[in-house]
Amino acid sequence: MIPGAADSGDCRAPIALHVRMGSARVGGIDRALVNLAIGLQATGGELHLAILDDGRTDWPLLRSLCSPTTVRLHRVQGAFRFDPRIAVRLAAIGREIGAAVLHAWDYKSDVFAMLASARLRLPWVATRHGFAFETPRLRLYGKVDRIALRYAARVFAVSEALAASLGPRSVVRLVPNAVPVPPEPPRGEIASPRRLVAVGRLEPEKGFDLLLDALRTCVDSVPDLRLTIVGDGSQRRELEKRTARLGLAAVVSFTGWLTDVTSVLDAAELLVVPSRRDSQPMVLLEGMARGLPAVVTSVGEMAGLVSEPATGIVIPPGDSRALAESLLLASRSVFDGAAAWARVRRDHSPERLTAIYLDEYRALAARRCVTKRSEPR
Repeated sequence: MIPGAADSGDCRAPIALHVRMGSARVGGIDRALVNLAIGLQATGGELHLAILDDGRTDWPLLRSLCSPTTVRLHRVQGAFRFDPRIAVRLAAIGREIGAAVLHAWDYKSDVFAMLASARLRLPWVATRHGFAFETPRLRLYGKVDRIALRYAARVFAVSEALAASLGPRSVVRLVPNAVPVPPEPPRGEIASPRRLVAVGRLEPEKGFDLLLDALRTCVDSVPDLRLTIVGDGSQRRELEKRTARLGLAAVVSFTGWLTDVTSVLDAAELLVVPSRRDSQPMVLLEGMARGLPAVVTSVGEMAGLVSEPATGIVIPPGDSRALAESLLLASRSVFDGAAAWARVRRDHSPERLTAIYLDEYRALAARRCVTKRSEPR
């Protein structure tokens, strides 16, 4: 019998064990998993998620993020650094739930999924999101990850740039991120936006310092601009000090990390994503799904998403002057929120993402089914 199949003659209902052994931060990858769970829930399925339990994970926060969906969390005890016992524990969970495939979601998960799948004699797949920033250590991890990915049955990449970085692999498939999309456009025309919002980890690669500098330039000409910054990170205190130093205390507000940003996005009129380095940020998809136009930098896949003047403005990364000019231009422009919504609804719904992954799981399970039947008894 194929693990996860309804009976010995059914290879069409595989169960995947999703593996998340990386950073203890609850961030974009975790939101991507929740959105996948939304799509699975619509098919009557549930998402099995193995999370590293090294004493740092904020379990209440993770549970609150997963609460709208059917997610079964499996704790995997181990050290944050490489701990070979993690692979043994992952294999035990996979065996317990009858998994047919392991699906890894970050570079450390790739290694452990590879080892656990060997114990289970099951295929494993990986979704590559890439690194939002680079350090010598992460460059080393990236090299190790590329070696591990050679043994994956399938590799998915959320952007064309990430797919290209994997080299000449025949098993790479482009699978974009997904977000919940309302059945109808939440808004239509947006004229002369004044209420700005920026969402993300408060880290150097996200460019929030550039946004504050640009805003300082803009408020003299457009004094009623207001900015809400949602998120947390190592730069938060520095950014708050910068806000005060620039005289923007009455203009900028910091909310900290929020489990659900929908109400903040709905209250805004323009999303700003000033990243120095990024791939396909979830917040851009979330904002466009809520009908928000966006000012974005031309990194990763963002320019392709904001490809029409009606949906926003694209600028070079790392340029606070260009960012200021784009904010001033936006304050005099008219955008079409329905066009932003339609762009995301076409390619980034949870149902579309789920269908792609389930098709791949079924193909791998069916291939294993045929292989096992052909093995000599």
